[in-house]
Amino acid sequence: MNIYRIISLVAVMWVLAPTAISAEALPVLIGAEFITDELVEFDRATGTATFVSQLERDNINLLGMASHPTSGILFGLDRFITQTLVTINPVSGSVTTIASLSSPASSVITGLAFSPNDQTLYSIDVTLDELVSINTVTGAVTYIGAFGQEFDLFRDLAFDELTNTLYSVDLQRDELVSIDINSGAASVIGTLGLDE
Repeated sequence: MNIYRIISLVAVMWVLAPTAISAEALPVLIGAEFITDELVEFDRATGTATFVSQLERDNINLLGMASHPTSGILFGLDRFITQTLVTINPVSGSVTTIASLSSPASSVITGLAFSPNDQTLYSIDVTLDELVSINTVTGAVTYIGAFGQEFDLFRDLAFDELTNTLYSVDLQRDELVSIDINSGAASVIGTLGLDE
């Protein structure tokens, strides 16, 4: 049995076989494994992880993944040497560099989520505690605003498609947080209760 150390989880609309996805089909849950650089698929009923593909780039350090809401293209943040925006083919594992991020070299950008409404790609600068957006063609980082309070460790982002609300989790403080996409202001929703 493989033990996976998942660093990022994303729902992706794709199938391994060349068949059409029905309108009722659920996105596939894909995770990136930290040590072995593998993509794995999760069974929604059991949580079991199954190997999908080996990422075809040595020493990749993914800090987030997000699937574009209309095209289904899987984007990732690689921070092996410099911070770069990449696309990932989940079937073959091929990784293609789009661009280096325009953020300061000292900043750590982590987590990715596309807005379901306008397809803006959001991320977090955990060094400066600010919400950012990333241009998917140029890698340009636009700073939206500060969280308004200090958080210890944001790792990833997720949108609620029904409300267009952006969420993250502070892993150190064990809290669910919502983030205003217009100002960057973050609000603690509550404790997760996972540290108990």
